[in-house]
Amino acid sequence: MNKITKDELIEWFIQNEFELYTEMKNCSHGYMGIEPNSYHLENEIWKHTDMVMDQALQFNVPEIMISALLHDIGKTKVWVDNHENKRRRFTNHEAMSVFMAKPILKKLQETHIFDAEMVLKIIGFHGSLYNYFNVKGINPKYFSKIASMFTRNELEMLRDFYVCDHEGRIQEVPKGDIIDVINDFNTIISMIPYKGTQIIPDKTLTILIGPPKAGKSTFINSFDTEAVIVSRDNLVMKYGKGETYSEKWKSLSNSEQSEIDKELMKKFHTAIKNGKSVIVDMTNMSGKSRRKWLNDNKVKDYFKIAEVFIEPKEVLMSRMTPDKNIPEKVIDSMMRSFVFPNYSDFNKIVVH
Repeated sequence: MNKITKDELIEWFIQNEFELYTEMKNCSHGYMGIEPNSYHLENEIWKHTDMVMDQALQFNVPEIMISALLHDIGKTKVWVDNHENKRRRFTNHEAMSVFMAKPILKKLQETHIFDAEMVLKIIGFHGSLYNYFNVKGINPKYFSKIASMFTRNELEMLRDFYVCDHEGRIQEVPKGDIIDVINDFNTIISMIPYKGTQIIPDKTLTILIGPPKAGKSTFINSFDTEAVIVSRDNLVMKYGKGETYSEKWKSLSNSEQSEIDKELMKKFHTAIKNGKSVIVDMTNMSGKSRRKWLNDNKVKDYFKIAEVFIEPKEVLMSRMTPDKNIPEKVIDSMMRSFVFPNYSDFNKIVVH
């Protein structure tokens, strides 16, 4: 069973994810579940999802249809009512949707063939591109920046999904001319060079990206490497007091944490200065947290690799041990801060 139709996919989703389906049916876009949202007058999360899936029918692409189903599932977990302006906010719902989608995609792949990594990227990026839009389409001053972020195939998928998301809603404010936006997308796509086979040079900077217990350290330990490993956890175990990681972490004062930061950066800069390959084994969830490693002038000639580790919260919490037990609210916060890496920062991106 390879072809994915809308009706069959919804039936599969209800059978396999009934609790989440019910949450989407019961979650409103409007403030307090009552006040209308001018961008989502259709109200229910599920209603918008259904409308986006209707739009996806025109493309007949499984990755677009599956993304339509899952792109907003994170809204059910992150919504907050802002009582000042009487708006319901869904800040960083894309990030939460990515982590929630991972096990659903794995289950769906048991019976269907599709590119799960592409679906995760569509979900993770679908809201961020709106930051580059104005009332007439995509602001031309961002064309080159957007072109540097994606492969042609990725941006073509995001273009088609934008059509689905844009048209699959009822909104009070003018939508603008979709043709203008599509033309802008096509112009940007034409600016993206075709990528040939990548030859990885000797000097690499590998940034591990993912929450605690997602498998980053296991990944490092799975192969021999001469790269210098920059890890906060190693220094916490070295300088903290107590028997377990959690005890050692709690024992460190703010000044000791600052000293650890300085030692991390010193180790990193020394390795780069000596032309060594480096693996940064930290969470690195946000773009800001990654820039301190990527913006060093001395790494310009390095081949930069992002290794992205995505696991749902349930898996992360099941891996906690008495030695290292991170509170659920901390994991939630980390997941919500996640921003997918892109090709303006990295030469290669691998999703685990």
